[in-house]
Amino acid sequence: MPDTCFLLALSAVDQNFVPGDKDLIPGFLAEAGLISTPWRGRRYLAGEHFLGLLSFTGCSPFLNFDADDGLGFCHIEIPEVSDSPQFLYHPHLPDPLCPDCRCQIRGWKNTIPDALESLRCPQCQRDSVLGALVWRQRLVCLSRAPVLIWNIGEGEAVPTMDLLEGLQGVTGTAWRYSYVSTGV
Repeated sequence: MPDTCFLLALSAVDQNFVPGDKDLIPGFLAEAGLISTPWRGRRYLAGEHFLGLLSFTGCSPFLNFDADDGLGFCHIEIPEVSDSPQFLYHPHLPDPLCPDCRCQIRGWKNTIPDALESLRCPQCQRDSVLGALVWRQRLVCLSRAPVLIWNIGEGEAVPTMDLLEGLQGVTGTAWRYSYVSTGV
């Protein structure tokens, strides 16, 4: 497996959203055709409508669906719900801004995982939880219950409105997408 894998993350806009039933999201995604056969634990092979529920940029994207390639193929993970929002981000995520004075908060990556509670602005000294900071939205995911689509890089694909609206319809909350990675 490569050191870094890129993911298209789907998450509720409300970072503390938790589905009332653990089978709600997998059930919807299976019915919609994004996922099919369970592969390993909470990881699934791509479903029959996978390519129709994501809109790919470029004229001929290279997608590997061969499960024999370890984790280096396109598959979907629906992790267990976490006790608090998990912080997933892209390796090229710029520094966040303070929500009060808009000062850049530099060096935040050096404080992870300690920073998961809050970060202090060097200018106004305000402590802000990660969700209150101003992030480049498409490169960070704060969620207790994300859907992770493995091996889709930044800008390679976006979820269709049908997929995002379907998730909203079944969960009762708005959804968004971002590009994140493992191993950062």
